[in-house]
Amino acid sequence: MARPALSAERALRVLNLLAAHPDESFSLSELTRRLGVNVASMHAILAVLEAGEYLARTDDKRYRLGPMLVPLGRSALHTNAAVSAAGAAVGTWAERLGVTGLVVRANAGDLVIVDEVSPHAGGTPGIGQRIPMLPPIGGVFLAWADDATVDRWIATAPRAVLDAEADVRRWLASVRERGYAIGLWTSARHGLRRAVRDLGRTPGSKAARGRLRANVANLGDIATVVIELDARSTYEVAHIAAPIVTPSGACTMSLYLMGFREPLTRRDIEEIGGGLQAAARRISGAGADDAGEPLPAADGGAAAIEGIW
Repeated sequence: MARPALSAERALRVLNLLAAHPDESFSLSELTRRLGVNVASMHAILAVLEAGEYLARTDDKRYRLGPMLVPLGRSALHTNAAVSAAGAAVGTWAERLGVTGLVVRANAGDLVIVDEVSPHAGGTPGIGQRIPMLPPIGGVFLAWADDATVDRWIATAPRAVLDAEADVRRWLASVRERGYAIGLWTSARHGLRRAVRDLGRTPGSKAARGRLRANVANLGDIATVVIELDARSTYEVAHIAAPIVTPSGACTMSLYLMGFREPLTRRDIEEIGGGLQAAARRISGAGADDAGEPLPAADGGAAAIEGIW
């Protein structure tokens, strides 16, 4: 694999940060602090992006996304029909249930929101938000992966999760058999959400990445996911996620529903999960992109994604 150009990688980090915070603008000093890049390098990167109008600078010398990203986004949607189809499919279910629907993609070890449909006006935009796929985060993408890919993903987990490796593998098998993943609200997940928000404010911070790993470790026995449903129980569901599996068997995109306001029974979950799975299968049959397996990474930039993993 070719060695990545440092300036190009840093430019992508700038764009990713601004995409995750589309209603905000950032000064030079804020960008250097958040991304951990020195002032001289950041100044040069911003100058190039501003000259191409991929960034715009305000009168008070703050930076935000620029107008030349608009045609890029439209062209990307035109050539990635599966993303548009996924947004329409999850939007139907989100409207029916009064919840939030997301299209989430796995990218270089991160989960990234590429589309969002929400009935709640005025909510924080989710498109562009990122979170590292530290196990068990992102398991819905790994359930159909080969053993070597799963092994690499699990190897990035904190020690407490590694100690529960057998449970993680049982969960992946249950997701593959059921066709969708179920996440539960627990105190551990609330702690994880706070850590993700913290890292979103300073994605270049080693301390923030460490706090995220510590909160993932608190999940321990992965009690925040469902391996088997019990007909006698109700569940405080954080999300239901169905993967879009390509013809080669890879999964790089999934449909998520979250924001359930009442506990769900097994019958509720099976009805919603089965419908979401059917929608994902239709997208796969229509020709979802086949970009290959997601490549887990131990660390990565992140911003707040509530309820996902």
